[in-house]
Amino acid sequence: NSTEGYFRLAKVVESLGLMQGTVGNESEKEHLLDQANKMFLVCGAKGHVDAMKSLVANCEKGQGFGSDGCPRPVKLQAREFNEELLRENPDDPMILGKLAIFWAQGFGVDQPDLPKACHYADKAAVSNALILASAESEGSAKKLKDKDYDAMGYNTNNYILHGNCKYFNNFNSTGDGLHRAEGREILRTGLQLRHLRKADG
Repeated sequence: NSTEGYFRLAKVVESLGLMQGTVGNESEKEHLLDQANKMFLVCGAKGHVDAMKSLVANCEKGQGFGSDGCPRPVKLQAREFNEELLRENPDDPMILGKLAIFWAQGFGVDQPDLPKACHYADKAAVSNALILASAESEGSAKKLKDKDYDAMGYNTNNYILHGNCKYFNNFNSTGDGLHRAEGREILRTGLQLRHLRKADG
C-alpha cells in the first residue's frame, strides 16, 4: 500500500543519511535523517508499527533532530508506543528493559522515576531468567554468544540498571549490606555473561 511504500522510501533516505555520516558529512547526514524522521512520523500516524520503531530508535539516539535532540512530544510518543507494545508482549525483556531506561532517564516525562524504572528492570530480569532457563534445559546455554542472546530476545544490558536498583534498594533508601551484595552479584554476573573480564566485575 501507499503507507508501506512511503515507509520504504523513508528507510532509503535514512540509509543515505547514515552513509553521509560515514564520510564525515554531518550536516547532510542530519538533514537526511530529519527528512526520514518526518516520513516515519507520517507513517506512524497511520498505524505503521515499523515506522514507529524506526522513529523511536532515532529518538533514542538523538539522530536527525538537530542540536536540541529528540523533542519531548516524540519522546512521549516513543514511551507510549513501547507501553503499547508491552501490553501485547507483557514478558518481553527487551521492551521492559527499554521502559526501565526511559523512566530512569526521564524520557518524555517531567522527571525521572527511579523506583518505577527499577520495577521494569526487575520484571525484565525475571523474563531474562526464564529465557536462560529454557536455553539451559536444551543444553545450549554454555555455548551462547552475545548474538545468540540477542536472537532469543535476552536483554544483555538490563543488568546495569537492575544491579544498581538492587544495590540501592530500588532507590527508596541507601540499601543495606544484603542489597549491596545482591547488586554486586547481578553486575558481576552480567559482565561475565557479556564475556568481559572477571576483573571488571
